[in-house]
Amino acid sequence: MKQIILLLLLSIPLCTVAQSGGESLTNTDIVKLSQLDLPSAAIISKIKNSKTHFDVSVDSLVSLKKNGVSGEVISVMIDASTKEEHEMESVKDYRDPKTMRKEGIYYFNKSDTNNLFIPIDPTVVSSSKSGGFGTALAQQYSYGIAKSKHTSEISGPHSHIQIPHTHPKFYFYCTGSLTPNEFALVKFIEKKKSRQMVIGSSNAYGGSVGIDDDQKVEFGYEQVAEGVYKVYAKAPFEDGEYCFIYTGSAPTMFSKNRVYDFGINAEETNH
Repeated sequence: MKQIILLLLLSIPLCTVAQSGGESLTNTDIVKLSQLDLPSAAIISKIKNSKTHFDVSVDSLVSLKKNGVSGEVISVMIDASTKEEHEMESVKDYRDPKTMRKEGIYYFNKSDTNNLFIPIDPTVVSSSKSGGFGTALAQQYSYGIAKSKHTSEISGPHSHIQIPHTHPKFYFYCTGSLTPNEFALVKFIEKKKSRQMVIGSSNAYGGSVGIDDDQKVEFGYEQVAEGVYKVYAKAPFEDGEYCFIYTGSAPTMFSKNRVYDFGINAEETNH
């Protein structure tokens, strides 16, 4: 009887064997075949001669093993999944902004068709501080009414990404429910050796936390594909240093949050 099932398995169309998986073999199909007590070689042969769509996450591999799938079959499933991923990558058009890529924020470099999308790598906030000697004196003589500003600081006067024009476009590639609406665009206060943003203020009677409104830059965005958003400032950028920051984790005292920083340096192109 087992031999008859084996012959049928290797000869009949895939859709009749893997009804739950449609045109591709899935984890569920492999579990069903394994529970028929077929030799691993037969299942491996079917995998190699079929379209596949396997979930090979850690939890799924554990589930496969618990459901009687042999280690040899699981190994072939992992290879098939890797091959599928490579095939999908090879047909992607990475010149198309709508093509999903690694999650992150990208500058659309329209001046270089060979390097259209430049990832803006996150930079860690290096330090946070508040007030100073002058502020302490002001609070002393104002009986605590004078406010002390709290700032977060990024090391270095400039970002390594410098954009040579004032109307740049950015693309956000997001997973889950994240959208650009959860970010703020901030213009840094530039210092000799650092860039700063005000993240709160306080006096003897209370305080507030959040990015200073004077440093925020208004921007708009539109969704161009699932998880893909085009982002742009609503007015031309001034020359200076900027960053996108996730407002769900805006820098606070003693924190090391990440920002996506860049600079605008259009002066040289205007001369």
